[in-house]
Amino acid sequence: MPARLTGPRAYLNAISRGVARLVMEEWRALPLYQRLVLRGTVPDTLKARPRHLRPADPEAGQAILEGRFQLAGLELNVGEGGDPWAVSTPSRRFAERLHAFEWMRDLLAVQDPAARKEARRLTDLWIDEFGRGFNVFAWSPGLSAERLRNWLVAARDLFADEDSVRRSRRFYTLASQARHVARSGGETADGLPRLIARASAALASVCLDWPQRRQTRLFDLLGEELDNQILEDGVHASRSPEATLEAMIELSLLEDALFQRDMDPPEGVARALARLGPALHFFRHADGGLAAFNGGGAGDRATIEDALARDEPPKRIFAVAPHAKFLRARAHDAIVIMDGGASPPAAFSDQAHGGALSFEFSAQGQRLIVNCGWSPDQPAAWREPVRSTAAHSTLTVAETSSSRLVPPGPGRAIAGPKLKIGSNSLSAKAREEEAGAWLDGAHDGYLKDFGLIHRRRLYLSADGNDLRGEDTLDVPAPGSQTKTRTETLSFAIRFHLPPGVKASISRDGASAILATARGDGWRFRTDHPPIRIERSAFLAAGAPPARSEQLVIYGVIPRKAEKGQSLVCVRWALQRQGAEE
Repeated sequence: MPARLTGPRAYLNAISRGVARLVMEEWRALPLYQRLVLRGTVPDTLKARPRHLRPADPEAGQAILEGRFQLAGLELNVGEGGDPWAVSTPSRRFAERLHAFEWMRDLLAVQDPAARKEARRLTDLWIDEFGRGFNVFAWSPGLSAERLRNWLVAARDLFADEDSVRRSRRFYTLASQARHVARSGGETADGLPRLIARASAALASVCLDWPQRRQTRLFDLLGEELDNQILEDGVHASRSPEATLEAMIELSLLEDALFQRDMDPPEGVARALARLGPALHFFRHADGGLAAFNGGGAGDRATIEDALARDEPPKRIFAVAPHAKFLRARAHDAIVIMDGGASPPAAFSDQAHGGALSFEFSAQGQRLIVNCGWSPDQPAAWREPVRSTAAHSTLTVAETSSSRLVPPGPGRAIAGPKLKIGSNSLSAKAREEEAGAWLDGAHDGYLKDFGLIHRRRLYLSADGNDLRGEDTLDVPAPGSQTKTRTETLSFAIRFHLPPGVKASISRDGASAILATARGDGWRFRTDHPPIRIERSAFLAAGAPPARSEQLVIYGVIPRKAEKGQSLVCVRWALQRQGAEE
């Protein structure tokens, strides 16, 4: 049966965490907390200065130097020499990006001494406004962890100041944030935010040369998170390829700092890094970016390359991620990646999508079939729609998602935007033959409500020129406790196209030509016409949403099937023009 991800126990746990969070916010606002926890030894140097894997954007840095902050798809112009901390921001996401200091590396990439001076000025303004008194937003555990990491990465320029008083204030605030993150890391949201908090605290302990006993404790806490969050196949427990990349970035920063101090990474960190690399290779498309599943986007290609440069590329990329339930096939320049149908555990489902059996396909260095994807910089109004099954290249029954969110109201306020009901993977297999590769998956996300099981089979020819698929809907074996269906239901099979790929339908509606921006052509055909072209949107490449198209096959699900037959069986193919049989 579909996996119920939230219930009374989950709500009680969420309530207890929420109450504890409120109590801790009140406690941290007291002067006593600042005296007992935030104060301590003030360093005057750093023992390590880790290098960030993310590439910097000098153009964005030049805009900041001129007073224009371009974050989260929006812009705030405070004027040259202005104070961004003294004005309202365009959105909450913008404020988060601003207070995290993620923009610092862009500013420091500008080849002008004025940029370094401006970075220090903006940091000092933040300290003046937020460094002494406790602000619930600015000092929230998650934001504090990101800011701590970004200050440590920028330390070479941030603390290179002849003004010893200002330099000392920055070191004091850095150390205070490090102590705060080390103490409050467990209060961050489940999943990647907590991993970032634990990694940032461990990073600070290495850079600030904290006592060995304290370093060991922080590495133990990080190791516990890694055991919880990094599956044995290397995929993050949220089943998000981009979260997998983010985890590798955080651990690579830590590894770099340890290397600078001639220290070996703890076993848990080394084990996680060894797993994450192959998983990233697994999720890469022909264009070098990542497949967009479960709240993740395409990622930055330069960052991905840098993250993977630490190890030799694997001689062979695995075809099945058995714990995360993903499938992959490659033939020459063609790659297909399919979601095997499983939902992540409740604790890691805040960003999860209803994309069971969705797939993405790329060839010749470009994407042809995609999911809509997501970027946290996108407008918030898009967040819930793109989590639905209809925003994925898969089959939908009665325009209902295969996984359902906790509905708006008290339940969501308590548990967060998690999945209430998810899907189980009933099959996730890959098989290679001389002629090509087969991917086979099935899920039960429509079993409880509609008494249906969706199965998808994909075939990629050995030359990469022919991708074929079969989608079926079946009733379970006799005796299964499922709903007896009396109403007539519809289905839709969607194939979302990325921006730059345009579709045109044939006169009989049974085929379509997909034309890429490079001028390549692919022919899509089906035995269940007509094919329709509808509007779509691509959100995996950052804000704002990009207009795109989708191919859709609609149909009706009969109440009964012929003996030995599926209720629905739709076959389709995508073939490179000039390579068709």
